Amino acid sequence: MKSVLTLILTCAIASAAFSQSASNADDEPGIGHVVALSGEVTVQHADGSRSQLKRRSSVDVGDRIVTAINAWLQLRFVDSAILSLSCESELLIREYQYLDRNSDRSQLHLVKGKARTITGVIQRSNYLFSTEGVQIKPAGTDFEVAVTEAGSQYFGVYDGGIRISTQVGELVIGNATQVQYAALTDDAGLNRVSLRPTQLGSGVLSGVECR
Repeated sequence: MKSVLTLILTCAIASAAFSQSASNADDEPGIGHVVALSGEVTVQHADGSRSQLKRRSSVDVGDRIVTAINAWLQLRFVDSAILSLSCESELLIREYQYLDRNSDRSQLHLVKGKARTITGVIQRSNYLFSTEGVQIKPAGTDFEVAVTEAGSQYFGVYDGGIRISTQVGELVIGNATQVQYAALTDDAGLNRVSLRPTQLGSGVLSGVECR
């Protein structure tokens, strides 16, 4: 009888430990976690598996995050960087390491749609944000990027500055340039623009209005 009770108790403890582990797994920050979202947001992990994100879900290197129509989310990374992904967007986390050292690095790639981010503790020289054919290096900044279905790209800086590099040239917006916006299109190439492009400005850090 004693052995049976011991077996039952052991199983109960193991079950509780498993349940606690499963519960904590979704709350673990990983390299970041979801702080807010609305609508259907899915993630394809590095191993090919897929899942649906919810508040407090963790994200990790290799994750490909996709927002549906009228869906959005906001992520907070372990170095306190914040990123918001607007509707019908796709973001790939290529690399992210934060150990509070000079070797820390971040590489995020916007496949399509719109994203806005405020950088965190990771040194700006080790922070890379990219789109198709474009690399963006920030300088202590709050910036937004949009990639349209037609392939045009738009950039906006709300604090600090960014250097936009392509195969045919580069330019800086924000900081001392007094110009906050730029556009990359097939017909005009990469240029600064004086007015905010309509493709930007969704207010994704305080909630998203999909349009």
